[in-house]
Amino acid sequence: MGLVYAFEPMVLEGLRTGRLQRVLERYAPTVPGFFLYFPSVARRSPPLRLFVEVAKELAVRAVK
Repeated sequence: MGLVYAFEPMVLEGLRTGRLQRVLERYAPTVPGFFLYFPSVARRSPPLRLFVEVAKELAVRAVK
């Protein structure tokens, strides 16, 4: 038994099945998604572009 602060998409299955439950819900912030901020010059960096693409793919999978 324990507490965790996690992004909802990452624990959605556990919430659906009842293995996990929300606590202190009224204090939990709701945000419409994930955000990534970086300088515009970094946009041309191949490693950063790859990271952003992988992050998008993983986010889509987590919601399904």
